[in-house]
Amino acid sequence: MSILRDYQRQAVAAFWDTLAGEDVNRVAIEMATGLGKTVTAAGAADEWLGAAMNGRVLFLVHTDELVRQTVKTMAAVTKGRWSIGVVKATANEVDADIVVASVATLTQPGRMDQITDVGLIIVDECHHATAASYRAILERFGGLPDCTCANRDPEGCWDCRNTGWTQPSVPVLGLTATLARTDGAALGQVWQALPFTRSLSWAIRKGHLIDLVPYTITIPDVTLAEGREALDTQMAESLAPELVVQAWLDKAVDRLLGNLVEYPSTVLFAPLVASAHRFADAFNAEGIKAEVISDKVPLSERRAILERYEAGVTTVVCNAMVLTEGWDSPRTMCVIVARPTKSAPLFIQMVGRGLRPWLAAEAPPREEQQCILLCVADTTTQLATYADLSDRPLAGGQDGKSLAQMEDEWDLGRELDAEELVEYRGPVKIERWDAIVQASSKAWKFTEAGVPFLPTAKRSQGYVFVVEQPDEGVHERGWKVWARRPATPGEGRGAFRTYMAATAPDLELAMALAEDLAQELGGDIGAMLADKGRAWRKAVPSPEMQEHARRLGLSVELEKILATKAGGKAGKLSDLMDKVQATRVIDPVVEKIRARSKA
Repeated sequence: MSILRDYQRQAVAAFWDTLAGEDVNRVAIEMATGLGKTVTAAGAADEWLGAAMNGRVLFLVHTDELVRQTVKTMAAVTKGRWSIGVVKATANEVDADIVVASVATLTQPGRMDQITDVGLIIVDECHHATAASYRAILERFGGLPDCTCANRDPEGCWDCRNTGWTQPSVPVLGLTATLARTDGAALGQVWQALPFTRSLSWAIRKGHLIDLVPYTITIPDVTLAEGREALDTQMAESLAPELVVQAWLDKAVDRLLGNLVEYPSTVLFAPLVASAHRFADAFNAEGIKAEVISDKVPLSERRAILERYEAGVTTVVCNAMVLTEGWDSPRTMCVIVARPTKSAPLFIQMVGRGLRPWLAAEAPPREEQQCILLCVADTTTQLATYADLSDRPLAGGQDGKSLAQMEDEWDLGRELDAEELVEYRGPVKIERWDAIVQASSKAWKFTEAGVPFLPTAKRSQGYVFVVEQPDEGVHERGWKVWARRPATPGEGRGAFRTYMAATAPDLELAMALAEDLAQELGGDIGAMLADKGRAWRKAVPSPEMQEHARRLGLSVELEKILATKAGGKAGKLSDLMDKVQATRVIDPVVEKIRARSKA
């Protein structure tokens, strides 16, 4: 589990520790969107199988579209140690060490009977687990008590103590960003313990997610209707679309455009299809490319729309509640909640779509990234708001302040009672960004074509780099980790060997795998980071460095750097030389890789 972050390892450890208690086999873990729930689950599966426990791992996902993404994450984290199979539609790989199964498929007649020897069940988005389909699966594989009495309630016989009651014996790990349901169903019916939580606010403060700046868009003379159909009609027929576009231009564009070449990529949540089209029309009328995604759009076209969004061709995706779970795009820097809701879990799921750090070459500096949140509201309805994202009792009316800033002000401004004063031990330390979390991203560099890379040794032309390639599936793109290193005797006639080492469903996981590989091949990320602060970087380039730059064809660039009044000339020249050398090696290889993938 080397690529797991500390908190992910802690979550897995909390799961095992809780299972060691009495009469507990169903344990939930709550982690904010973007903290890597599937990676954490893969770590638990890896440990289970590595410890030679009895039985295979059954991983349940709630939609067919998430199956392949889960398989890729599992394969990346476990690094090929275990076989991974799929049970979805016609796929029926039931003999694998890890079986990733769609709940909809598994509940079809006869499908569960074909899977045997299940020793560990993992449930993704486990707030869905009170549904009858999930309960049937958990009961069948020994994760839930299985009542066989004649008077069993078809919705679940939770209070039965009939002699036909079979006690569960298989451990179940559930993962979710929001351990609550919009319909108010009691999750305690399924989950017995919640030993580990990491909130969205915690993730922002630790630097795992970007900070959030909320604004409220009030629709005058409108009381937002109950029910999605009525709300959809009201949004479509009101001034909301025009007001949302104007707020987007005034708030999101003005605040973020200084860090971006183009308009900020934006996802908008509409009640239903009619209003989604009205919002898209309003953006398009202002010359802002917008498209609509809903369950009415064919899967192939959904994929094409998201491809255009990822490429920056489409700026705004207006969706009718199909992107609330299982989809993330780190380039998203604005979220518009034009589907007001009283449900805090649903609100958190929507906001979480825009909080992942953007790690691409064209992205603004990581520490400057923010997500603008625009929330449609009226003056009468009690709706979920940005205050539901925090564990502090934040007050409303603070538009334009970031979530971290509002929490800081609350922490410092509140009055301490006598008991708190006695227990106080020192000043509050407030850190917006965790230097350890930010460190590794600073070691990465980019070629002229925007390919992320790490050198594995100085002057060896050895690199680890990440190549983005479109992949099959509606919500998926593929990232592949490649390595170029000096060939060893017996590996062929070339001086270097280039090979694909790993694949991952998202860039963040691919970069984690690449950092591991770079270390294995002799790279020293710690030294790379230390070099960023060396005194020589602030000096004038040495004659030897200048001559090396000229040999690389950088005479014009060298003269420009030397002519500037700013410091750090040697550091700027060194970074430029690294980029040029890597570009000449890596970019032609990447062109061949992509050409072969299209053949």
